[in-house]
Amino acid sequence: MDTKVWPFLVSRNTLLGFRPLVVPGFIIDARLSFIIAGAAGGGLTEPGRVMYREVQTAQVGTIALVYRVIRAQKDFVDLAGDGVLTDIHGRAISLIEGFILPEVVANLAVTESDMQTVHRLVEPVFRRFWGEDLEPTPIEALDAFELERESETNPLLLLFPEEPLKPKPKGPLTTLSTNGERSTAAPFSLKILLLFLFVLLLLSAAFYILPHL
Repeated sequence: MDTKVWPFLVSRNTLLGFRPLVVPGFIIDARLSFIIAGAAGGGLTEPGRVMYREVQTAQVGTIALVYRVIRAQKDFVDLAGDGVLTDIHGRAISLIEGFILPEVVANLAVTESDMQTVHRLVEPVFRRFWGEDLEPTPIEALDAFELERESETNPLLLLFPEEPLKPKPKGPLTTLSTNGERSTAAPFSLKILLLFLFVLLLLSAAFYILPHL
């Protein structure tokens, strides 16, 4: 049976941080685009290998991501010369490109040609995104394509599985600090209460000190 998949792309440019640029339409409709951006990533992917990760969602069930992380090259955006694209601070820019399966497929086989198809489809989107500043265009949904069969000229890639991503139980808010680390934040109502108690303490101190001045 032919396996139909949908391409996705996560990347950044010189000014804008990592964000989903291409995701399937059913992911956009379910408002899960930034979940995909958080599920895929990591260091550069070794040649001959792709990453595999299942993502459990309440909206569309369990989906599977197959992707690789590569350096963005100058020729991706029609710049002259060889080399890697960098941001305004000189940091190398990566592309997280791959495809999404709407359900888990047993004995999934991915070939080099499949990943080349992904790159061919998403590269024009990245090229347009590269020239944007503070007003990026909306996330794009591209048509699905079918995975190709293995052959002598189209070798299989090694799937490297990652831990499935499961919905987190409700709890304290988590935020990203300035250095990118996650921290636990107190609920807003608790902050208001603490602020009120602090002001009350200051007023009490003032009433006690002022008569003795």
